[in-house]
Amino acid sequence: MKPWQIRVTRFFHLSLEMLFLFMLLIPFYTAEGTPLPIFSFTVLVACGIIFYQPFIEKYKSEKVGLLLIPILALVGMSLGFSFFLGLLLATIVFWRVLYHVKDNDPNEMGLLIVTFLVGVVFYLYFFYMEVNQVFLVITFVQFFLILSLKVLKLSFLSSKSATDKWNQMKWQLGGLAALGSFTVLAVVSYDLIRLVVTFIFRQVLYVVWLLGVPFVYLASLLNIPLRRRGPAEEAGFYNNEGEEIILEEVTATNLDILPWIIGIIIFIVILYLIFKKAGVFTLREYVQFSDKEEASPIRKREPKTSWFSSSRPKNEIRRLFYDFEKFMAKQGEGRRHNETVEDWFKRMSFNDDHKDVIVTTYESVRYGDKEVSKTEKEHYRRVFKELKKELKKGNSKPI
Repeated sequence: MKPWQIRVTRFFHLSLEMLFLFMLLIPFYTAEGTPLPIFSFTVLVACGIIFYQPFIEKYKSEKVGLLLIPILALVGMSLGFSFFLGLLLATIVFWRVLYHVKDNDPNEMGLLIVTFLVGVVFYLYFFYMEVNQVFLVITFVQFFLILSLKVLKLSFLSSKSATDKWNQMKWQLGGLAALGSFTVLAVVSYDLIRLVVTFIFRQVLYVVWLLGVPFVYLASLLNIPLRRRGPAEEAGFYNNEGEEIILEEVTATNLDILPWIIGIIIFIVILYLIFKKAGVFTLREYVQFSDKEEASPIRKREPKTSWFSSSRPKNEIRRLFYDFEKFMAKQGEGRRHNETVEDWFKRMSFNDDHKDVIVTTYESVRYGDKEVSKTEKEHYRRVFKELKKELKKGNSKPI
């Protein structure tokens, strides 16, 4: 893909991740009864992308985020977010922008599966509230946007033929359609699913109760008390009649600090992911893509050993055939991609007996465990020598 195509698909995927992040915020605002911060969230994400990307591409370092994250957190405060929530959102946006600016290939299907699971859980949890429709809408919008992104990325691959693109597109459309149908079926059949789950749970409890009956009976024979005695039955301080028992209220644990603790843990985890592989990195814009879809960064590479010498088979039959393939490639008549040995030899005017010997002997070793005798090996080797002599003389040419 070209640099501008990489940029388009990258920010397309980034916008889908931000939509998923917004869906995670909805339950908190629903619990407080406050309206959803659609405008504030959109502005904060847009500012994060505008601030982060130029600095990351210029300095090529994650450390610049330490200065930009607090600045974006202040922007979040001006939009109505608390400082902690603004700081957390600024860190998450920086993490995702950094991920996409680097030479990474995001996984659309993984994002779709996570969105589907979270959306279904939230929809069922808020089933009797009006806000549950929002989760349903976001899940379906995410579904169709990811489908559009897959089709867009497939259309950008110039190395694939129209037939290959269509075949791959059919598989993707089929998988996404199946997942979408399952989502619709699960939502429509919510009452039935609840009845089935409740029935199974009751049956499990009933089986556990049946298994526990013998133990309860055994405990009754051993005179083991199966219940705690009340204050009137126990001796000691609580046995004083007519004396009112006054218990002081136990100071409840203040749980207001719990969201802060969870948020700090999430913040530390995200910072760890950001700086886990800190240092100089290759930006996606500086990666060249050939027609074979092989990425090669613009930098000097260490010399490598010869491909032919390193991958030459050890088996003698396969090695002779491999050498013959190299020989034919030098003659300009090498085997094509995904072309079988039979189809390859059909294009050549070799002797039919020679073709049968090569194909039979090679496939017996390549696709089976047949033991080749010494005589067959000599015949196999002699056939290759004769073919090479004929080709060098120009007596054998493609049909």
